[in-house]
Amino acid sequence: MLFGDPGYDARLVSTGGQELRDALDDIGLDAFPGVFFPLPPGADPLGACAWLLAEHRRAALAPAGLDHLPLHVTEHGWPTGPERGEGRQADVLRAMITAALDPAAGVASYSHFSLRDATADGSLFGGFGLTDVGYAPKPAFTAYAELVRAHA
Repeated sequence: MLFGDPGYDARLVSTGGQELRDALDDIGLDAFPGVFFPLPPGADPLGACAWLLAEHRRAALAPAGLDHLPLHVTEHGWPTGPERGEGRQADVLRAMITAALDPAAGVASYSHFSLRDATADGSLFGGFGLTDVGYAPKPAFTAYAELVRAHA
């Protein structure tokens, strides 16, 4: 399930018309698979991330006539906390970047949501960082660095 309103882009283009369509060079997407709606137990993170990118293109962009535009993953992350392990954060990060690197996904750029955790209180929104609040690297930091070295 996509988080948000899949009809938003079509309404926006309907309002802005051809002038708006012609002015668009890319589409930004905030992608947080498994954060707001948990993935089913045993779900493959790579499959979930690839699905999210393809489904956004199919369900939101195609009806608006924008599915030809490159995607920019403007925010991506998966928080750690008492019930959310650091290893899983690294797995989800690898999965999203791997899915974004697939040429079929049409992704032109990727940005991670947060370098550093906002808090150490275990709250859902406090642990998105690749490092903890004291800047100690989490496994996702190492995974990110490895992916940058391999694909930059």
